[in-house]
Amino acid sequence: MRDLLPVRKVRSAALSRHIPVRARVSTIGGPLLLESGLEHELVTWLDHRRDVEWIVAQPVRLTWSDGISHCPDILAVNSYGQVQVWDARPAARQDDAFDLKAARTGAECERVGWSYSTFAGLPAVASSNLRWIAGARRIPEWLEAARPALMELFTAGPRPLRDVLASDDGRGFRTRAFWHLVWTEDLVMELDELWDEDTLVVARGGAEA
Repeated sequence: MRDLLPVRKVRSAALSRHIPVRARVSTIGGPLLLESGLEHELVTWLDHRRDVEWIVAQPVRLTWSDGISHCPDILAVNSYGQVQVWDARPAARQDDAFDLKAARTGAECERVGWSYSTFAGLPAVASSNLRWIAGARRIPEWLEAARPALMELFTAGPRPLRDVLASDDGRGFRTRAFWHLVWTEDLVMELDELWDEDTLVVARGGAEA
């Protein structure tokens, strides 16, 4: 899967509904050229997931005998080698023509042992939280120096966000490391919840409160 290349070039024209974007993806250590903001959100969400190990844009073109063709948006491979193909499409634009292509794409994926899903976007709160932690995806130079003290906070179980932020000495190094560890899911906060100082932070492998 790591040898797959996009089957088409992403282009923009005067009448295009979307603006292409080049997204930096930690999972692959480089950029992906995507066709819309919704694709960008999908790729950012996949990039955040700990179990995803590879992501490819526009991975395959399917053409059927009646002339209908379709190019799904994203392919992701997880740590178990399972392949999932994605189409990013707002619910309002999932019309009959798209539903037909989606059904056929799902059947073709099933035939080769892959799975297929459509992505209509994250809930508003999850989308905002994801954008926040995506800003911390770059590994801080001081991460390994800060990690032991941060993880020690969770030896007795989950802690509220206020305790984690209060542990910083005012220089911001521990806070920056903390948000990166949330991005990598070494520390876990519920993405669908509105975060505040009472939000519980859980160390991966730790007991839920």
